Amino acid sequence: MEKQILILGAGYGGVKTACGLQRQDIPFALVNDQPYHQFTTLMHEVAGGRDHPDDYRIALQDLIDPRVGKIRIGTVSAIDLKGRRVQVDGASLEYDVLVVALGSETEFFGIPGLQKYSVQLWGFDSALDIRRRMVELVKKATAEHPVNVIVGGGGLTGVELTGELADWIPHLSRQYGVHPEHVHLILIEAMETIVPMLDVELQRRARQVLEQKGVQVRTGTKVAEVKEGQVLFDDHPPLSYSLFIWTGGVRGNRLLGESGFPVDRKGRVPVDPVFHPKGMSDVFVIGDCAAFPGPDGRPLPPTAQLASQMGDHLAQNIGLLLKGRPLNAFHPHLRGTLASLGRGQGIGEVGNWKLAGGAARFLKEANKARYLWSIGGWKTFSRKRGQIRWA
Repeated sequence: MEKQILILGAGYGGVKTACGLQRQDIPFALVNDQPYHQFTTLMHEVAGGRDHPDDYRIALQDLIDPRVGKIRIGTVSAIDLKGRRVQVDGASLEYDVLVVALGSETEFFGIPGLQKYSVQLWGFDSALDIRRRMVELVKKATAEHPVNVIVGGGGLTGVELTGELADWIPHLSRQYGVHPEHVHLILIEAMETIVPMLDVELQRRARQVLEQKGVQVRTGTKVAEVKEGQVLFDDHPPLSYSLFIWTGGVRGNRLLGESGFPVDRKGRVPVDPVFHPKGMSDVFVIGDCAAFPGPDGRPLPPTAQLASQMGDHLAQNIGLLLKGRPLNAFHPHLRGTLASLGRGQGIGEVGNWKLAGGAARFLKEANKARYLWSIGGWKTFSRKRGQIRWA
């Protein structure tokens, strides 16, 4: 009897799993709340006015062969681990093998007012929202009523978004006849440095590039509370804002804990070397949902690179599972970290190499091309823009 394989989420991990199963002609069903796969790590480009927004998503119908995979568009509301059922918009879907790749959520750290008053760069729709807001704000900027845009969080997402906005603001200002000095862009970070996961030299380079673009970079600035139009800090004077974008952290999808999965303090599920939560041989958890231990025993950071590798590996393991063969342990191959600092600028570490400027930016673009090829070959490059249909 054919096993019912259900994949929850069409992010990097979920799509990679689906494409890997498809190549093996293993039937599956893929559940996602949108009819497309979005390039989440590039949403800062959408928010910052770069290129056409549809360049940053691809319809699931263009990836999934209907002869192998079924697409179900809907929101997962509950997972019944004992009954082997998943609730999707009121419908109950049964499974024999479950892949949980629901991604993560914004971490607000319990800061009063942060969730209510901030805008989060999370996905395609939120990126378009920021893009629209920026246009409307710049159009109205004057010397008497300047615009203050604050980006909270100096990690990769915050730095990349800030670099993109810093390049876009002068173009918007010229387009609407506004002096660019009437639009202020501020990056705040609680730690003493931005992009702390990178080498100290690259941290300095990132700050230098952003400041040369006119960004006010404020480190050691911890948000204590957010009010309408104002951010309060522990040890610094408050800042007024026209738009406050929060990129300060992520945690596992809340549905995991609500459904009875064991979760760590960041809401992620500890998994074994083949992605099983403890005692759940019919369930696999990957991507940002999974707390997968690194060489030092601590969970690896949630990245698209890791999620993609997990998806590839899991698809092969499911093939082994269906043949009754032992599963192979996952060994990640972390190739490095790359970050853009706007158009044509970047920083990163690849192996023992420290990169900055155009070389880092080029490699980031190359990684995007390689990823597109891995999920769909030529059709991901030759696809036409158009309305994405709901399955």
